[in-house]
Amino acid sequence: MTPSRGLALLAALLLSSASALASDRLETGLQGQSLPGETGQVLAVPYSRGVTRIGHEPIRGRDSNVQLAWAGHCAYVSSTGGPFPIIGIMKGDAALLGTAVIDVRNPRRPRLAKILREPGALSAAEAIHAVDAPGRKVLAVGNYFGGPAAAGTSGGHDPHAGQPAWLAIYDVSNCANPRLMAEVAWPEINEDGLNQMLAEACANKRSRGEVRIVEGIRAMLQYPLDRKLEEFAPESVEVPTESHITLDYSNLNTAPVLAVRLQELFGLAQTPRIAGGRVNVLLHLLGPNYRPVQVTEDLASFWKNTYPQVRKDLRARYPKHSWPEDPLEADAIRGPRKRRTQ
Repeated sequence: MTPSRGLALLAALLLSSASALASDRLETGLQGQSLPGETGQVLAVPYSRGVTRIGHEPIRGRDSNVQLAWAGHCAYVSSTGGPFPIIGIMKGDAALLGTAVIDVRNPRRPRLAKILREPGALSAAEAIHAVDAPGRKVLAVGNYFGGPAAAGTSGGHDPHAGQPAWLAIYDVSNCANPRLMAEVAWPEINEDGLNQMLAEACANKRSRGEVRIVEGIRAMLQYPLDRKLEEFAPESVEVPTESHITLDYSNLNTAPVLAVRLQELFGLAQTPRIAGGRVNVLLHLLGPNYRPVQVTEDLASFWKNTYPQVRKDLRARYPKHSWPEDPLEADAIRGPRKRRTQ
């Protein structure tokens, strides 16, 4: 039995009732479908759906709306708070609130290793995600305490109402003993707050170009989120000439646009990225006349496949500019080539 198969079985079991299998029943309709006579019931009798239990960890305080993630041989199971009006009961045991760490090295004997009780892990009903990749094993858990979603779910009776939303990041290199790396309190930014920010940003301005929306958003964020905004959504990108080119975020249907003369990118093999390296910018590669000669998110492909033709077409028209055969070995340059001195 591999750990991944054991985790898959554990996921099915943790999302079912802790009652004995004798009370389970086969699901005669579609999976998740309410059968006649059960419509409107919240606490339904569990289905077995042909799953055979090989192991069980009787952690309490977890029923519906549970989230599960896993890394290595460990599963991470969230808990939920309450009360919830549709059920009318407090969910879970306060002493057991938190994200449970289940060691499933032996799937037949899963073991509760610990319970994460940092603010972000207490009631991670909507946000729990694990990254299990070579050199990067991270668990992120969070909640939206105090936010509009929490108020709508708990009917305004959430014991955490008024508290900030939290995100907790753990190093799970040792998956059974997560190590807290960072915590962030997320601000509640609603429509009224955004409207006020826009009104303040537009005050005494005569044109759209004078409005600095980014500064207004940054002012709404507390440290370290203000730094994260610049890190993940920078105003500009530095290119090989050390120029800082402003990004254009105005088109919500495309990646942010970096319009830059292609000579300033000589020596750069890959497309610049933002959002922690997850998003390529959309390059508008400009000719000497500042008109795009290519729009691409793949700079490597441009150098290899398109640049030779661009060079052929433009070097005679703009002889004062640099058009090297190998742009990756050439020095980036801002404008026309400088004249050689005798």
